[in-house]
Amino acid sequence: MITESVKEKDEILEEIRRLIPILGKEKASKLEIAYLLGDDNYRKKIHGIVDAVRASVFSDEELKESVLLEPPSKHISVHGDFEIGTILYGKKEIYPLVLNREDLLTHIGIFGSSGSGKTNIIQFLCLQLSQLNIPIIIFDFSKRNYRDLLTVPELKDKIKIFTVGRNVSPFRFNPLKPPEGVQISQWAKEFAEVFDHAYWLLGGGRHIILKALGELYKKFDPALPKIADVKIWLEQSYNEAISARERNWIATAERPLESLCFRETREIFDCDEGILPSTFFEKPGINVLELDSLSTDDKTFFIEVMLQWIRDWILSSNMREKLVGVIVLEEAHHVLNREKTKKFG
Repeated sequence: MITESVKEKDEILEEIRRLIPILGKEKASKLEIAYLLGDDNYRKKIHGIVDAVRASVFSDEELKESVLLEPPSKHISVHGDFEIGTILYGKKEIYPLVLNREDLLTHIGIFGSSGSGKTNIIQFLCLQLSQLNIPIIIFDFSKRNYRDLLTVPELKDKIKIFTVGRNVSPFRFNPLKPPEGVQISQWAKEFAEVFDHAYWLLGGGRHIILKALGELYKKFDPALPKIADVKIWLEQSYNEAISARERNWIATAERPLESLCFRETREIFDCDEGILPSTFFEKPGINVLELDSLSTDDKTFFIEVMLQWIRDWILSSNMREKLVGVIVLEEAHHVLNREKTKKFG
């Protein structure tokens, strides 16, 4: 007697799972159990049933040329607050996909190749969030994708676009001002960590930036230093450095500061306070931060320091586990970099 191999068993079980939208969850589960418990003759009959169902499926023009994958459970897909699209079985629409408010308290990733509709999903979600008066911040990395929202009648009065690094609709922010309730010593350490991570300084830069901030906060008290003041401090400290190693750290930290203090980019940070990120959460609206005029590393630094500021503000304001707003991070791989994670943890 010829018996099936483990591979053949796995393949038929996978076929049964793919046919769940046709058979239904309960019938598919019973068929799977019967297949596992049955003898060779019984399994042969189940093979015939699966083949017959497959033949019926592939007679449908919307399914014939499609890759069939098991869809999410209907139970978890149709009950929620925000609809983000329709689940397809092949090319056939079967039911909507929705999210709950609680889902937005966790990280959600939207992945796909260029032109697959990632931005369309976000724009559709923005419309629904706006209708529920939930504030939104969008970091538009390079493509100015969200200007299209201005053409949506329901959104045109709720959206504000900032051209970060360009003077069309400028954004001003002093990242050396900590959130209310956060000690300067804590923020100095976190800022140095963000700066080190964004520019791949590998530790030495963090040390020298923290040293600079320690002296500058003391010098300017009760006022606050600016990014340009850090650059000036490093330039003045270079010749006073005790060792060649420390001079190398200073030179390494100076390079990104030259970019941050160059022309229009300098103007972003040349303010005592500017626009505090917390103001984006004070009233409903969509705030788009267009970053296309910045270099890739400067974009990463800007996003990371803004996110760190917002995180500390939420913690100090005791608003954990509450949806106070939604942050959209386009091209997140620039910030959530695997190689940087290996280096920095």
